[in-house]
Amino acid sequence: AGSMLVVGLCMLLYKRAQRVIGGHSSPLMNHGSMAMAAATSTEGAPPARRMKALVQHGYGGIDAYGLDEVPIPRAGPGEVVVRVHYAALNPIDFKRREGYVASATGPEPFPVVPGYDVAGVVHELGEGVTALALGDAVYGLAHAGGLAVQKHGTFAQYTKFAAEAFARQPEGLG
Repeated sequence: AGSMLVVGLCMLLYKRAQRVIGGHSSPLMNHGSMAMAAATSTEGAPPARRMKALVQHGYGGIDAYGLDEVPIPRAGPGEVVVRVHYAALNPIDFKRREGYVASATGPEPFPVVPGYDVAGVVHELGEGVTALALGDAVYGLAHAGGLAVQKHGTFAQYTKFAAEAFARQPEGLG
């Protein structure tokens, strides 16, 4: 099953995704929220290291976003790759999309995957990460150290951040 990408009550993103995929039903839409279909490979070939992501290609309105296929990020030293189950949409996401925080953070390195909040499962551990294990249910805040520009946000099937940005999900939640 694909990873769930929840964008709250923001129908603008839902409608944008429908336009990107041609306005018809597809495996990307599930129960009124954005669900990301797993990347598949051709028969006999090794699995693709690609994913679906909401990608921002420049500053502007909702049309600055596209639903693209991009490489799954790899964990570097001290980093964790998480398979995204849930991601929240916040006012900062709109402000970044429209360029309002660029004076504080510097220009975005377009294309970027937006999004800050995430809950999911640890998919890959970078060298030196010992506080988490593969398969751990986690939640986190991207850019935990501030609004630093980063290419891998949470509006995707997978995301990566420094291990310190994640905490294990407490028992009984989820």
